[in-house]
Amino acid sequence: MDDSEIEGALLAACEKFPQGAAAESLLASVPVEMKGKYVEALNRLTKKGKLELLKSQKGAPMFRVVVGENKFAGMSAEERLVYQIIQEAGNKGIWTRDIRFRTNLDVKLVNKILKTMESRKMVKAVTSVVAAKKKMYMLFELEPDQALTGGPWYSDQDFEADFINALKVVATKCLEKKYAAAMQEHRDPSARLQASYVTAADAQAYITSTKVSNVPLAEQHVAGILETLVWDGVAESVFSAAQGGRVFKLARMPVTPPDVLCAPCGVCPVFHNCAEGSVVSPSTCIYLRQWMDL
Repeated sequence: MDDSEIEGALLAACEKFPQGAAAESLLASVPVEMKGKYVEALNRLTKKGKLELLKSQKGAPMFRVVVGENKFAGMSAEERLVYQIIQEAGNKGIWTRDIRFRTNLDVKLVNKILKTMESRKMVKAVTSVVAAKKKMYMLFELEPDQALTGGPWYSDQDFEADFINALKVVATKCLEKKYAAAMQEHRDPSARLQASYVTAADAQAYITSTKVSNVPLAEQHVAGILETLVWDGVAESVFSAAQGGRVFKLARMPVTPPDVLCAPCGVCPVFHNCAEGSVVSPSTCIYLRQWMDL
């Protein structure tokens, strides 16, 4: 077999494994005297960008057919390997030290490759709100995962406490309006209760209408705000099978007993002897005067 036939056979074999074919399995059925030519063919296909070099979970080399545009043209094998590892990390990114560990490349070479890829806008470095000194790399076109950026609750690595408090005020207003409407529209207590609940989507629409936020808030963000109101005792939540998730309502306000029930007379041991002109009388009782704030 000539070189082109060997390359064709290897490409055909790799196409059977979309997730990548192990180098060991590709060479398993090759005669010993031909293995050198097959290894050379694998290297040529990799340099041509027709195959990409991967690593299995155990660190064994694997090869996968490159589909579509050849983004690896002109890249060295080391650059392709670094790129593929970053690609596998997705929008969660991968730490520089982990790239070095998985590639077994020298730290200076890894840093040089990363710098080159950044200048070509192939990858980008992002920092995590959890570990600001930890530089993570991902493909240039990806948006970082919220676990890295902190989502709308962080701005330039700073926690936006004032912004969250403003959202909590608006979310509480949404619950209050819903409660007031339920009280006005329904007489039946059960109907009032059901009508007083709001979903995270309802609250999201209300918050969006107030324009209190300059950044778009997803439903999950608003659900998080509503959960904080539950923790604060301002709201209550239950699971709704009809809505397929948790719904929220204004918490039951503590009932203040009528003032007359707090009068000291109700617990006075000499209440029956209390009368004007007597030793114990309302006009001379210091406890009654304190209760009446006189």
